[in-house]
Order: sequence, then structure tokens, then C-alpha cells
Amino acid sequence: MKRSVLLSVVVIFALLLAALLHSQAFAQAGFEDDRVMLQGFYWESYRHGYPERFPAFGDKKWYELVQQQAAAIQDGRFDLVWLPPRPTRAI
Repeated sequence: MKRSVLLSVVVIFALLLAALLHSQAFAQAGFEDDRVMLQGFYWESYRHGYPERFPAFGDKKWYELVQQQAAAIQDGRFDLVWLPPRPTRAI
């Protein structure tokens, strides 16, 4: 008898734990959605747009390049692009 009660408690606990783990997770900001964010920079992105210092990277700033690719980014099913703040001084 005691063994069946213990087994019942263990099964109920396992079911409750499974239900809690199965519940929908929320993003860090608390949004209940399925948006996908793209990291819109890379290690060398700050070099774009300064041809006098970094000629291999061209004269367009990184933000302009990302903006030009907005349609392709959207086609890739990204909803948001995170870009670091623009520098406040010349690099």
C-alpha cells in the first residue's frame, strides 16, 4: 500500500514538472512572440566608411550597407536587426 502511494506521488510530481517545463518560454524582454533578431555587426564592421584609413572596406558606412540589405534580411525571415550605437567620434 505504501509503495503504491509513493509511486503515485512520484508520478504526479513528474507530471507537474513536465507541465511546468513544457509551458511556453518568454523572451528576455517579456514578449510572447516568435520574432527572430539578427546581430547586425561583426568584428570589422566599424572599419566600413573610412576609406582613408581602411581602403579595403569601401566608403559606405556599415549602417548604410545593412540598410541596403533590408529586403534580403527580411526575406531571410529576420524580424529585427540589432546594431550597436553609432560612434560619436571619428575612428
